[in-house]
Amino acid sequence: MLTRYNPNTGAPDDLDILVRSKDFEGSIYSLERLGYKQSSHDQALGGRIAGIQVNLNRPGRIKIDLHQDFTWRKEKYLDVKKIWLNSTKNRVDATWDAFLVMINVIFEKTYFTQDDFEMFFPQWRKIKNSQELIQQTVQYNWNNTFINFIKWMKNQQPKPKFPLFLPVKLILYSYLEKFDFVSLAYYLFFRVRYLVNKTLPYERRGFLISFTGIDGTGKSTQVKLLTDYLISHGKRVNAGESMFTYFLFKPLIGFLRLTTGSSPSGPVRRNKNPLFKLWFIPAFIDIWAAYIFKIYPIVTSNDFVIADRFYTDIWANLFYYGYCPVWAFKFFVKLLPKSDIAFMMSAGPTTIFKREQEFTPDYYYEQQKIYQSLPRLIKLQIIDANQDQNAVFKEVKKFLSQSNVL
Repeated sequence: MLTRYNPNTGAPDDLDILVRSKDFEGSIYSLERLGYKQSSHDQALGGRIAGIQVNLNRPGRIKIDLHQDFTWRKEKYLDVKKIWLNSTKNRVDATWDAFLVMINVIFEKTYFTQDDFEMFFPQWRKIKNSQELIQQTVQYNWNNTFINFIKWMKNQQPKPKFPLFLPVKLILYSYLEKFDFVSLAYYLFFRVRYLVNKTLPYERRGFLISFTGIDGTGKSTQVKLLTDYLISHGKRVNAGESMFTYFLFKPLIGFLRLTTGSSPSGPVRRNKNPLFKLWFIPAFIDIWAAYIFKIYPIVTSNDFVIADRFYTDIWANLFYYGYCPVWAFKFFVKLLPKSDIAFMMSAGPTTIFKREQEFTPDYYYEQQKIYQSLPRLIKLQIIDANQDQNAVFKEVKKFLSQSNVL
């Protein structure tokens, strides 16, 4: 067992478990028989050698990260046999455990959390003076990075402010010995993001639940019912339409309305200009910018975030109003940010007409065709919204309970 429990930080998000290579496939098989589903960890932003680590998930249970070795930036940093030789009673020796933490901080996280530092700091002088550990840095070609890291550590206090970032110079130097383009690009990206919104890449996050569907299917009603229910149970909730609006390009919406001859408010006419068929490109960029810099920080600071309409609805509207060709609608909808649970409210036009008549009947029929195509493209939990609101909410709660969200 590699994961440490810290009562000050609460339960961990996952369990990191090291197994011997000869037992790796058998361990996966045993967990799958218990209902866990395997997924690849090869494309992790830290970079992994293919097949070395897998994730195993089961609803209602903590995620398991199963290792047969340790790799970052698609390279090795130590002989895993040394870990087994320095382990007793299924726990890694404290100095070797701190050594693993150090490698992870230098070559993946690039900063210390309080939990990491409290575990590492008491051991760092032993690491500095251990010829066995130093030999690992030489053997696996990262000794110069290790030397520079130790020089930096000599100036650190026992109780620094957190997060404690490694110097940019040290991180960039580490890429001279262990280069990985994706890892470097993500490092530069997350440092910029941290300057903007103070969001760290490994912070614990809340649950994002979205309600999507055409107008009149009762999305806002269900959002309010679920919000009130969660708040009554002591949960911190953020709900609203913040994922059904533009972020960087919001000032351009008025211009787009003018290009179709639409009034500044009210119904919008469909676009017939071939040039503006390409609007989906900046819209896609805007959606991801909003999710990264605006929505993700909200998710990390709440127990639940509930979206009254989602990015999926923006994409459906772009397609309906002529700002996105068919091929782009089908392809890029799969690449939009995803919620943890995505509900699609489905109701027939007859039911909708009884609730509202804001648009023409043709609008509802055409929108319904678009939304009916979505479950074939992305994962959605379809809810029968022809029922009364209490019956619908009962169905929503039942699904969330079965998914171990409630």
